[in-house]
Amino acid sequence: MIKAVSACLAALLLAAPAVADPCLEEIAALFDDGGAMDPFARPPLHQFTQEYDTDGNPTRLNEALFDGPLKTIAGVAAENHFTMAIDRDLWNGPSLDGPWTGVDYQFPEGREEQMRAALAQNRANLTDTACHGTEDGLLHYTWRTQTDKDATGMFYGGLTDAWVDPDTGLMMRMEMTEFVNSWTEGTDMARHEVRFEYDPSISVTAPE
Repeated sequence: MIKAVSACLAALLLAAPAVADPCLEEIAALFDDGGAMDPFARPPLHQFTQEYDTDGNPTRLNEALFDGPLKTIAGVAAENHFTMAIDRDLWNGPSLDGPWTGVDYQFPEGREEQMRAALAQNRANLTDTACHGTEDGLLHYTWRTQTDKDATGMFYGGLTDAWVDPDTGLMMRMEMTEFVNSWTEGTDMARHEVRFEYDPSISVTAPE
């Protein structure tokens, strides 16, 4: 009799649907089309990334202009080096305003497809998710994720804290650490603080 009851309970547990995790679903939605993590949905923006070493000392300040993810200018002002990338073409210059010199190299075809694939992989591989509610008027989330290994075994990922404007749905700030990738050993405990400033006047166009 006891064995029969145990068997019935086991069958019921196996048949029961998995309990949904509302926080995981909320964070996963950030990676959907039009979500805060979708780079193709973001308006033009000026992005600042302050890097810190493992002791918390600031190292490099990266700046970038985004007119969509396929039309960008990025670099480090202190190093007088920026790169403009439009679709597959590249130019180098000493500032966000150039002047620009063409580079004898092109990105491989399929950049957009690769970006969208990485976004979907990060969505599918979410772990350690936490929804902290509202802080200073922004929704605060934490998650860990990484991309799948590609044909060459390459992958990358880390731990992210993100703050999203609940009214616009736009990403406003991110902090990333515990970086992992296929080209270095172990976990990198450096930290990156990313700030997003949206500006509809930003336009990245190929130099004449």
